[in-house]
Amino acid sequence: MRQTRLATVSVAFALLIAAAAPMSANAATPDDQQGLKVEATSLSPAVPGADAPELDELALPVIPEGLLQAANDLALKLGDHAKLASVGVSTDRTKIEVYWHGRRTAELNGAVAAAKAAGASVSIKASTYSPEDLRTKAQQLVAGAAGVSVASAGVLADGSGLTVSLARADSGTRVAQRSSANPEGTVSAFADVPVTFKDDAPVTAADPTPSRQLDLYRLGGARIWRYNGLDVLGACTSAFAVKNPSGGAGLLTAAHCGGSGSRWIAWDKELGGTTWTNFGNIVARSTQYDGAIIDTGSSFTYMWTSGWNSTVYTPINGMVAPLVGQELCYSGSYSGLVCGNIVTEKYTYYSLGGDLTNIKGITTVNNAGVPAAGKGDSGGPGYVLSSTSTGFKRYAATVISAIPQNSPPTCSGLPGAEGGRVCSVTVFSTQVLDILADTGWVMQ
Repeated sequence: MRQTRLATVSVAFALLIAAAAPMSANAATPDDQQGLKVEATSLSPAVPGADAPELDELALPVIPEGLLQAANDLALKLGDHAKLASVGVSTDRTKIEVYWHGRRTAELNGAVAAAKAAGASVSIKASTYSPEDLRTKAQQLVAGAAGVSVASAGVLADGSGLTVSLARADSGTRVAQRSSANPEGTVSAFADVPVTFKDDAPVTAADPTPSRQLDLYRLGGARIWRYNGLDVLGACTSAFAVKNPSGGAGLLTAAHCGGSGSRWIAWDKELGGTTWTNFGNIVARSTQYDGAIIDTGSSFTYMWTSGWNSTVYTPINGMVAPLVGQELCYSGSYSGLVCGNIVTEKYTYYSLGGDLTNIKGITTVNNAGVPAAGKGDSGGPGYVLSSTSTGFKRYAATVISAIPQNSPPTCSGLPGAEGGRVCSVTVFSTQVLDILADTGWVMQ
């Protein structure tokens, strides 16, 4: 019986959710001579009867479809405008909230007018500092410009300052700082704005029938395994179905899961089986947004939901930009469906080492304190639920990227501590729209 060997990935402050050291598993490794190889089905799956399995998981009211689309359109119109700190939705889901610095511009007035014409209420609030300056300072801090090892730096949604996590060693102790016995003071002086320090340095949230565990359809939220033809090298999760405008279909996942050309399979290991099928190879990577595309040949606009071993799947109806105050549902292949994840920062910058040293993502915190993602969930889907007069819609928003270093072995779905599995209520994820713009692929 061949053993699985999980690869170690090394970065400055340890990749927590990838296998931290080579490990053995008492399960057969699939190869062309061993195990039952099956082919993926070319039939589009039917939608199960459950209208919205997420409803029992949600922490806040579902955003009405009209408000969601108005807020999304406003956010896309303004983009990363120098004066824009954030676009969000109020917790009571009745209005759009915009944090803006200084005098209003024609761009802002036009975007707000369009949102109001669509029936949305819009509140404009003052950003204390220049959002552009805050984003620049955050990126400079992560790049080491202050002479201090900074793991992540984010812009507060109201533009009132920055959040910073200092890099830490695997043991949880702060890493040696290059030029400062008082790194907090050095960072604060360099930033020249209020800084809130957090102990949540990001590390990857992944170990670089049909069911979620043996996906023959090519759906988001599926367990996928990196495979070199001899050994299984670790697991991640698929996110959303995409297509190449020049032809071809694929699925999103995280760039830190594997390099260009790496091969991926579906394998029912967690269910005790030896059945496997080819999934595809990574053909494009976005290092700025920790995103990658697996060329699967076929994929469908559906996503696995409910538990980690679920056979329930639901449709994806499009793509939106994540907004501050919005609730995301994550559907990782280890943790399963976890909603209640509130977007707290729209601009979080961090490094995962290697070629992933300047990632732009967002931060969510679970409203109920439930572990939202952990080892093996990297690359999985983050999506938004909206309500319409005829039911519910789901929109692709983010791809799971990382969780805080030294997270506890308390997990949703598969138990913690199994294979070093750890999880967190705080999740760093990256925007689907950014990954697609960077790679040239589009949503199906």
